[in-house]
Parts: sequence; C-alpha cells; structure tokens
Amino acid sequence: MDTFSLIGFAVVTAILSCIVRQFNNAAGMNVALAGGAFILLSIIAKVSGVAAALSSVAASGGLDGESVAVIVKAIGIAYTTQIAAALCRDLGETALAVKTELVGRIMLMTLAVPLIFKITEMLTELVRNSLTQ
Repeated sequence: MDTFSLIGFAVVTAILSCIVRQFNNAAGMNVALAGGAFILLSIIAKVSGVAAALSSVAASGGLDGESVAVIVKAIGIAYTTQIAAALCRDLGETALAVKTELVGRIMLMTLAVPLIFKITEMLTELVRNSLTQ
C-alpha cells in the first residue's frame, strides 16, 4: 500500500472505531488495535529497504558495519518505544506510557556508550598524531 492509502485506512479505522465504541467500548478498541496492526505490518517491507539503503550509503562513505548497525538499532528502538507509548496512552495508561518512554531513552543511552568510546579513542588518536607532527 502507498502512503495515502495507509493514511486513508487509518482515518477510516479511527472513524469506525469511534462508531463501534459508542455501542461496545471493548470492540471499538479491538477495531483500533487491528487497524494499527495492519498498518504496521504493511510497512515492514519498506523498513527493510531503508536498512539496506543505509548500509549502502555507509559502505560508500567508509563507515563500518558496526556503526550502521547501531544507527539502525537506535532508529528501531525509538520507533518501537514511540508506538508502545502511544498505545499505552490510547489505552488510558499515561503513567505506563511515561515509563515506556524512559525505558526507550535508557536503551538508547546504553546503545550509544560504545560509540562514544569509539569516538573518544578516534579523537585522542587524532590529537596525538597532530602533536607528534
């Protein structure tokens, strides 16, 4: 499905969910969850294409595969956290949504630590090389 089809599907699903919710709250929530699941499953193929494009760009730019993997993981963590927190908010669990976002931030920090060390080592080596010349 293309972008506009998915957006149209999301709007129709939201309207249908609101209508169904007037008669049965649980059924309305199920309509919304099913629509959201369908949308996410519809874009999985596009995500794999983005990962391949990032790897190609990184290879042409001289980046190692480890750095690209960290970037892709960070993007995945950010989106997964955002989706989970939004779902918690939709279900009325605001406190759980905040905790989910906190977990995502902590996961991103722990993922970034090896890169920070790598950058620090590169800068230290660069400074040493410039001082010895």
